[in-house]
Amino acid sequence: MRALMTCLMLALAACSVDPVALAQPEPAPVFSLSPAALYVNAPSDTGSFAVVADRGEVPQVTWSTRNANVFTVDASGHITATGYGLARVEAAVGDTTLTAMVYVGVLP
Repeated sequence: MRALMTCLMLALAACSVDPVALAQPEPAPVFSLSPAALYVNAPSDTGSFAVVADRGEVPQVTWSTRNANVFTVDASGHITATGYGLARVEAAVGDTTLTAMVYVGVLP
């Protein structure tokens, strides 16, 4: 009986699960836009946005605006006001789109 118990214990020890195999994958980083909003006084004024990751590096970002009459944005997130008003800047990071407001000479 003692030999049987020893064999069972050795068999169970040999079948133990590798803790590395059970490790959970690291969650995907969370991205945010900084600043959350930007105010500039007049056309031709400039400002900048940046995408920030809670961990790891920020992948390629694609910047855009739907209202170039208020501001333009370049590939680095730098904006140049082109008129008065407010419009949204968008930063596409993979499957995520982040947005922030740009106010040119107009406070909400």
